[in-house]
Amino acid sequence: MMNPTNRIISIVVTPIGVLAIFLVVSAVLYFVFSILLGGNSSFKRVLSVYTYSSLIAIPSAIVTVPLAFAKGTPKISLSPALVLSAEKAETLLGSFLSQFGFFALWQYILVSVGLSLVYKFSKGRSFVTVGILWLAASVLIALFSNIFKGFRLG
Repeated sequence: MMNPTNRIISIVVTPIGVLAIFLVVSAVLYFVFSILLGGNSSFKRVLSVYTYSSLIAIPSAIVTVPLAFAKGTPKISLSPALVLSAEKAETLLGSFLSQFGFFALWQYILVSVGLSLVYKFSKGRSFVTVGILWLAASVLIALFSNIFKGFRLG
Protein backbone atom coordinates (compact mmCIF):
# COMPACT_ATOMS: atom_id res chain seq x y z
CA MET A 1 0.00 0.00 0.00
CA MET A 2 1.23 3.48 -0.89
CA ASN A 3 2.03 5.78 2.03
CA PRO A 4 0.21 9.16 2.12
CA THR A 5 3.29 11.20 1.21
CA ASN A 6 3.98 9.14 -1.91
CA ARG A 7 0.31 9.31 -2.87
CA ILE A 8 0.33 13.12 -2.67
CA ILE A 9 3.58 13.31 -4.62
CA SER A 10 2.22 11.05 -7.37
CA ILE A 11 -1.04 13.02 -7.56
CA VAL A 12 0.91 16.28 -8.00
CA VAL A 13 3.79 15.05 -10.17
CA THR A 14 1.82 12.91 -12.66
CA PRO A 15 -0.19 15.76 -14.23
CA ILE A 16 2.94 17.93 -14.35
CA GLY A 17 4.83 15.13 -16.10
CA VAL A 18 2.04 14.58 -18.62
CA LEU A 19 1.86 18.31 -19.34
CA ALA A 20 5.64 18.44 -19.77
CA ILE A 21 5.56 15.53 -22.24
CA PHE A 22 2.74 17.16 -24.22
CA LEU A 23 4.65 20.46 -24.37
CA VAL A 24 7.98 18.87 -25.35
CA VAL A 25 6.49 16.60 -28.04
CA SER A 26 4.42 19.48 -29.43
CA ALA A 27 7.49 21.75 -29.43
CA VAL A 28 9.49 19.17 -31.38
CA LEU A 29 6.65 18.74 -33.88
CA TYR A 30 6.26 22.51 -34.19
CA PHE A 31 10.01 22.98 -34.72
CA VAL A 32 10.23 20.29 -37.38
CA PHE A 33 7.07 21.23 -39.28
CA SER A 34 7.42 25.03 -38.96
CA ILE A 35 11.17 25.66 -38.97
CA LEU A 36 12.69 22.71 -40.82
CA LEU A 37 9.86 22.11 -43.29
CA GLY A 38 8.78 25.75 -43.62
CA GLY A 39 5.16 25.19 -42.67
CA ASN A 40 2.85 27.84 -41.28
CA SER A 41 0.81 27.06 -38.18
CA SER A 42 0.74 28.02 -34.52
CA PHE A 43 2.15 26.14 -31.55
CA LYS A 44 -1.36 26.15 -30.08
CA ARG A 45 -2.72 24.21 -33.08
CA VAL A 46 0.13 21.68 -32.93
CA LEU A 47 -0.43 21.24 -29.19
CA SER A 48 -4.14 20.71 -29.89
CA VAL A 49 -3.40 18.04 -32.51
CA TYR A 50 -1.10 16.16 -30.13
CA THR A 51 -3.45 16.56 -27.15
CA TYR A 52 -6.48 15.29 -29.05
CA SER A 53 -4.49 12.39 -30.49
CA SER A 54 -3.49 11.45 -26.95
CA LEU A 55 -7.12 10.74 -26.13
CA ILE A 56 -6.31 7.33 -27.64
CA ALA A 57 -5.19 6.55 -24.08
CA ILE A 58 -8.87 6.15 -23.15
CA PRO A 59 -9.71 3.20 -25.45
CA SER A 60 -6.23 1.85 -24.74
CA ALA A 61 -7.02 1.77 -21.01
CA ILE A 62 -10.44 0.25 -21.68
CA VAL A 63 -8.71 -2.66 -23.43
CA THR A 64 -5.49 -3.06 -21.42
CA VAL A 65 -6.70 -2.55 -17.82
CA PRO A 66 -9.09 -5.54 -17.86
CA LEU A 67 -6.37 -7.61 -19.58
CA ALA A 68 -3.89 -6.62 -16.87
CA PHE A 69 -6.32 -7.67 -14.13
CA ALA A 70 -7.12 -10.93 -15.94
CA LYS A 71 -3.44 -11.79 -16.41
CA GLY A 72 -2.43 -10.51 -12.98
CA THR A 73 0.37 -8.36 -14.38
CA PRO A 74 0.60 -4.73 -15.47
CA LYS A 75 2.83 -5.75 -18.39
CA ILE A 76 0.31 -6.03 -21.20
CA SER A 77 1.48 -5.77 -24.78
CA LEU A 78 -0.58 -5.16 -27.90
CA SER A 79 2.56 -4.72 -29.97
CA PRO A 80 4.87 -6.94 -32.04
CA ALA A 81 6.79 -7.56 -28.78
CA LEU A 82 3.91 -9.90 -27.89
CA VAL A 83 5.49 -12.68 -29.97
CA LEU A 84 8.79 -12.54 -28.04
CA SER A 85 9.59 -14.82 -25.12
CA ALA A 86 9.56 -13.27 -21.64
CA GLU A 87 13.37 -13.05 -21.62
CA LYS A 88 13.58 -11.46 -25.08
CA ALA A 89 10.79 -9.01 -24.28
CA GLU A 90 13.16 -7.40 -21.75
CA THR A 91 15.89 -6.87 -24.37
CA LEU A 92 16.57 -3.85 -26.55
CA LEU A 93 14.60 -5.50 -29.38
CA GLY A 94 11.62 -6.11 -27.09
CA SER A 95 11.71 -2.54 -25.84
CA PHE A 96 11.86 -1.24 -29.41
CA LEU A 97 9.03 -3.45 -30.67
CA SER A 98 6.84 -2.52 -27.70
CA GLN A 99 6.71 1.05 -29.04
CA PHE A 100 4.66 -0.12 -32.05
CA GLY A 101 1.46 -1.20 -30.37
CA PHE A 102 -1.97 -0.92 -31.93
CA PHE A 103 -2.90 2.24 -30.01
CA ALA A 104 0.49 3.86 -30.67
CA LEU A 105 -0.04 3.28 -34.40
CA TRP A 106 -3.49 4.79 -34.13
CA GLN A 107 -2.06 7.88 -32.43
CA TYR A 108 0.67 8.12 -35.11
CA ILE A 109 -2.03 8.15 -37.80
CA LEU A 110 -4.05 10.82 -35.98
CA VAL A 111 -1.01 13.06 -35.41
CA SER A 112 0.02 12.69 -39.06
CA VAL A 113 -3.43 13.51 -40.41
CA GLY A 114 -3.89 16.36 -37.93
CA LEU A 115 -0.56 17.96 -38.78
CA SER A 116 -1.21 17.58 -42.51
CA LEU A 117 -4.43 19.56 -41.98
CA VAL A 118 -3.06 22.36 -39.77
CA TYR A 119 0.03 22.81 -41.97
CA LYS A 120 -1.78 22.16 -45.26
CA PHE A 121 0.88 19.58 -46.18
CA SER A 122 0.19 16.42 -48.13
CA LYS A 123 -0.69 13.44 -45.97
CA GLY A 124 2.34 11.61 -47.39
CA ARG A 125 4.74 14.36 -46.33
CA SER A 126 3.19 14.46 -42.89
CA PHE A 127 3.20 10.66 -42.47
CA VAL A 128 6.87 10.39 -43.50
CA THR A 129 7.96 13.23 -41.22
CA VAL A 130 6.02 12.00 -38.19
CA GLY A 131 7.18 8.44 -38.96
CA ILE A 132 10.84 9.46 -38.89
CA LEU A 133 10.31 11.31 -35.61
CA TRP A 134 8.41 8.34 -34.17
CA LEU A 135 11.18 5.92 -35.15
CA ALA A 136 13.80 8.19 -33.59
CA ALA A 137 11.74 8.50 -30.39
CA SER A 138 11.18 4.72 -30.33
CA VAL A 139 14.92 4.08 -30.54
CA LEU A 140 15.60 6.56 -27.72
CA ILE A 141 12.84 5.12 -25.54
CA ALA A 142 14.12 1.57 -26.17
CA LEU A 143 17.65 2.62 -25.23
CA PHE A 144 16.49 4.38 -22.06
CA SER A 145 14.22 1.46 -21.28
CA ASN A 146 17.18 -0.88 -21.25
CA ILE A 147 19.39 1.53 -19.36
CA PHE A 148 16.73 2.33 -16.75
CA LYS A 149 14.63 -0.89 -16.99
CA GLY A 150 10.92 -0.23 -17.03
CA PHE A 151 10.85 3.25 -18.60
CA ARG A 152 8.01 3.32 -21.15
CA LEU A 153 5.72 5.90 -22.70
CA GLY A 154 2.24 4.78 -23.58
